[in-house]
Amino acid sequence: GLSEIDSLMLQPYPKVSEAIEKASESIQSEPSIEAIQGIVVALRNFKGENNISPKVEFDLGYLPGTPAAEEFMNQYQGQLRSLARVGQFQRISADPQVKGKPDNESAQAVITILDPPLEFRISLKGLVNFEEELKRLAKEIEKIDSDLSFVKNKLSQETFLARAPKELVEKERKRESELMTKRNEIHLALQRMKKF
Repeated sequence: GLSEIDSLMLQPYPKVSEAIEKASESIQSEPSIEAIQGIVVALRNFKGENNISPKVEFDLGYLPGTPAAEEFMNQYQGQLRSLARVGQFQRISADPQVKGKPDNESAQAVITILDPPLEFRISLKGLVNFEEELKRLAKEIEKIDSDLSFVKNKLSQETFLARAPKELVEKERKRESELMTKRNEIHLALQRMKKF
């Protein structure tokens, strides 16, 4: 008869249980869910910042930075379209001349995503009223400047720094930093708009 060791060698290889397989699949898919959320938020923010109705759907070009990013777009663009309420995604070339028109002739917004590395390009023609948008951005910078001077003034007062709780001082410093970042972002958007 077969020894115990021989009979063990003839046994089928143990199968991974379905529960474990499903768990490992969900672990794998978590970064994808985060990436989808990040892109959806970026696209919704773009609509909000440019006063585009959430219901308006527009087509986007996308430029993947890595093969994994391209694979991500192939797999999830259906979900992205329905969640962000946008039109078609079209894979584009890195060369702006490829479509026959240089970039500066067709005003484009560029949205950069870090994870996965992707760049979205949106044609602004017919989507954004440039004059209105320039006015809106200029007003926004004015408001931020006013808020910034208020915070800077507070932080320059010795009495405030000496008497206010440490947490409050830190909160104001954080607010100052956030306002400056926001101002830089709007300033860059303004510069891009002026080029068109």
